[in-house]
Amino acid sequence: MKYLNQTKYAQHRGIRQQRVSQLIKDGYLEGALKKSGSRKLIDPVKADQLLNENLSPTKRKKRPSQSQQDFIWEDLRFLIKFRFLDPEAIKIYWVSA
Repeated sequence: MKYLNQTKYAQHRGIRQQRVSQLIKDGYLEGALKKSGSRKLIDPVKADQLLNENLSPTKRKKRPSQSQQDFIWEDLRFLIKFRFLDPEAIKIYWVSA
């Protein structure tokens, strides 16, 4: 099996080398790495499989559930009540999947 360095794998995926480095740092390529001295080599077949599984739209974070939202609002009310947080400084954006 041929292993690729980060630059070659980035070319293989059509992404930047910095993105590959971030994927490694975030643990997305954990099962596809092989150390060679201080360098990390990537098994392209295994890495592609891992990325396709873990970065699919169904695996992305969704809007918090109602109970999670309730906890967030409860925390915010507490912080405002005891003046740990300025209510004018609050901007909340829910990202929908």
